[in-house]
Amino acid sequence: AEIKKNHGNFDCLINNAGLAVLGNETTKDGFELHTGTNHLGPFLLTNLLMDNIKQNNARVVVVSSKMHERATIDFETFGKFTEKPNGERSNHLYNNSKLMNFYFAKELYKRGVDVHVCCPGLCKTNFFRAYEPKFYHYILFSPVILFYLRSAEQGNVLIN
Repeated sequence: AEIKKNHGNFDCLINNAGLAVLGNETTKDGFELHTGTNHLGPFLLTNLLMDNIKQNNARVVVVSSKMHERATIDFETFGKFTEKPNGERSNHLYNNSKLMNFYFAKELYKRGVDVHVCCPGLCKTNFFRAYEPKFYHYILFSPVILFYLRSAEQGNVLIN
């Protein structure tokens, strides 16, 4: 209501929600935290603003992740915590939430919304604050950090 009242005319809505945590955490509504934050929040906001989006012919940018390629969505367990499948090394709950972003964007496109999905790549932020790396992770990943990690500002430029 606040956005509609004070900022009803806009050209672009950027859905840039993303977090990755370890363990079984939930939103105050009881959804698994990745699903609730990375998908359901932007899904709800976009739908609440849909009249404004259509009136302004606004673009919707969904910030997702290439990690969606490793995801599968099980609608029997949607929104619930599930243990990591055997052999999976990445955060399957994060990956699944980002695949949900892609499906949502695809549906928006089918409904005539000017929607774009992007992956800003690896950016140097506090995104991995919940992880506790071992000393050897710093050694192994220092070349990646030095040569491939973008600053938050560089990632933001890719989105805008």
